[in-house]
Amino acid sequence: MLAECRWYAEPLRDTVVDISVDAHQHDSRAALTVTGRGSRPTDGHLPMGALTARDGGHAWVWRVESPAGWRWDLGEYHRGTHLALNGPTDAEHQWRVRLEPGADFTTVPGVLALGAGLDDAFGALISYRRAVRRPHPDHARLPVVCNDYMNTLMGDPTTRKLLPLIDAAAEAGAEYFCVDSGWYDDDTVGWWDSVGEWLPSARRFPGGGIRAVLDRIRERGMVPGPWLEPEVVGVRSPVASALPAEAFFQRDGVRLSEQGRHQLDLRHPAARAHLDTTVDRIVGDWGVGYLELDYNIVVDPGTRGPDDIAPGAGLLGHARAYLDWLSGVLDRHPHLVVENCASGGMRMDGAPPRRHPTAVHQ
Repeated sequence: MLAECRWYAEPLRDTVVDISVDAHQHDSRAALTVTGRGSRPTDGHLPMGALTARDGGHAWVWRVESPAGWRWDLGEYHRGTHLALNGPTDAEHQWRVRLEPGADFTTVPGVLALGAGLDDAFGALISYRRAVRRPHPDHARLPVVCNDYMNTLMGDPTTRKLLPLIDAAAEAGAEYFCVDSGWYDDDTVGWWDSVGEWLPSARRFPGGGIRAVLDRIRERGMVPGPWLEPEVVGVRSPVASALPAEAFFQRDGVRLSEQGRHQLDLRHPAARAHLDTTVDRIVGDWGVGYLELDYNIVVDPGTRGPDDIAPGAGLLGHARAYLDWLSGVLDRHPHLVVENCASGGMRMDGAPPRRHPTAVHQ
């Protein structure tokens, strides 16, 4: 939310020096290498890059669409330039799979766009992005969304605090209003390590509960929706003991804890059923039209469940299951607007935007 997508340019020669190939009779082994790791694959760099000709006559732009680790390399080969795009690897991400005879595996996609200059190459990549994303009415409507978190309530929503903010947002022309984190927190210890049950707080919303707040948003002509962090379950949450151990990320048979939270493994039917029940209750019973799906922990390199050879393979398996779960949500609720957020822009890898109608907020 603060410093994403700041591009910079540098000569490839700053990294790949000239070793006089003709004299030494072999290519340079140097390369410009950029990687992303863990469950927030753009927590550091975007899985993208660009290469422009010295004269500016043409350019390449590339992107690795991996939700669970990636790497790209740019170097010299046979007096030319080589580019290698990879999803998760064994050396960088502890990823590997074993294929039995007749089995197959589909790698993560890699995208390469060519243009008559950098702007033209970026234009080609944008055309591709628009062509492959899941159709949704939000792409044409482009509604204005007001979120109550940044520089306003900062995770402390109550009826008293929200009502004047809702009125101000409506007067400013907002069309959607998101009640961000904290709406489920019903104790005084804090909501960070108690998330996961996703039931509204009676303490924060007296006299009508959260439904009264949602009704107020609708009365002011806006579409209401809450914040969710669906993949995490706080260590103090009742869900942590209600779901089987196999429904969470684990290593050596021990459930992982990261910053007071456990990570669900969406390959397990109990984890998926828990989230389906949650979303169908909030969207179906409460009648909301918007969900902000956030993600604020990092699990690196992944999980090693009973069928995983390596943690990186478990992470990619979960990430693909999460995207499949999201597609199922939109199949059941086709007009629901679902925002892709992970502490801002930590999941801008290309895989989520294929499905999410809305990118990061703020």
